[in-house]
Amino acid sequence: MAKMWKVESVDCAATFAWNAQHAMSVRIAEMYAHAPALADPHDAHGMHDLRISVKRLRYSLEFFAPCYGQSLVSPILDALSELQDYLGELHDADVLIPEFQRSLDVLSSSARTFVQRRVARARPKRRPITLDRFRRELARGSAVSDRAGVLGAINRMRRQRHENYRAALAMWRRLESEGFRGKLEMLTLAQNDGPPAAQASSPVD
Repeated sequence: MAKMWKVESVDCAATFAWNAQHAMSVRIAEMYAHAPALADPHDAHGMHDLRISVKRLRYSLEFFAPCYGQSLVSPILDALSELQDYLGELHDADVLIPEFQRSLDVLSSSARTFVQRRVARARPKRRPITLDRFRRELARGSAVSDRAGVLGAINRMRRQRHENYRAALAMWRRLESEGFRGKLEMLTLAQNDGPPAAQASSPVD
């Protein structure tokens, strides 16, 4: 996960609104620095970093929301929340698919070992099936079913990942075409009151 960008210009002597302006500037720049990851559907790490930066921007805006008008903040928060959801579902698939693949490999390895042992030993004379033998055969059939189930889950997650990627990319393009960055930049310009120290140094008539 990418390291969070620090807000170097925080000033405890300044107003809450002034600090909001500078904090939002950093969070917006951080998100846009990770946005190019959307160009590559296989860049799992890049899109994970983008998801985290979107979340940081959203939480920062929720914290500083009292400094801005609701008509500006609400649509931005809604957009960030939706984008975060798409990227979150995508990230879940990136985490779960390798885990399911490892489980599938274990089941396949067990099945191969069983077949090799059966082939290697002489075929016994046919005997009436016993309860224990029935249970063993049932377990082997269950293993085959388990492999099919895991493989099906992997394929479903891959399809869902692809759908979430396409949805995230389409949403990002739509937001940009609607001037989303300009709306975000308003969060850095809406408040013009500077730190008290700077105000105190101004000439007094």
